Amino acid sequence: MKQTHAVGIKIVFFTVSEGKLFAFLPNHRVPEQSLSHNHTLEEEASICVKKTLGLTPHEGFVEQLYTISDPTDVHAVTVVYYMLVPPDRVSIDKKGKWLPVFENKQAVTDDKILFYAVQRLQWKIEYTNAVYSLLPNQFTLGELQRVYEAILNKSLDKRNFRKKILSLGMVKDTGKKRKQGRARPAEVYTFVSRKLTIVEIL
Repeated sequence: MKQTHAVGIKIVFFTVSEGKLFAFLPNHRVPEQSLSHNHTLEEEASICVKKTLGLTPHEGFVEQLYTISDPTDVHAVTVVYYMLVPPDRVSIDKKGKWLPVFENKQAVTDDKILFYAVQRLQWKIEYTNAVYSLLPNQFTLGELQRVYEAILNKSLDKRNFRKKILSLGMVKDTGKKRKQGRARPAEVYTFVSRKLTIVEIL
């Protein structure tokens, strides 16, 4: 008889690399673990982040998604989270456990959870500055736009995007410039705040 635990935790880990949205899916599954009687949900989620990627939730952005009730599962109730992980904190290997979300044609056991998390993430970046967790302290507007495009899985008009971002006051010019190939040097920006803020971006 299959042993069941009252509550489980699942976390969908996302990052953006080379213009693509990746999810951490070892064995094509979303990482999970059982909730200990001695821990709160937040404590167990922190343990899951540490156990899975060797990070703390403060090194990215974490949000609780929803709760699943399924008496036929190992966990009768599962609380699902997603976390945005800075790309410099992970190693993307083509043969590894990070899979490109929109190119992954292989079966994912938790596909409904994964793609609902993607949808919620897409909604989140439309009205908050949550993408700050996927960018370094300093970046160009081109790099910022590529993060949005990777998550939304579509191209954005360069001129309109930049005009909107600058009008919101969520980033500020550092006064520095970065040379990118043969193109003229690009202005370097930083986020005004690296805390979650409500802004109407898209």
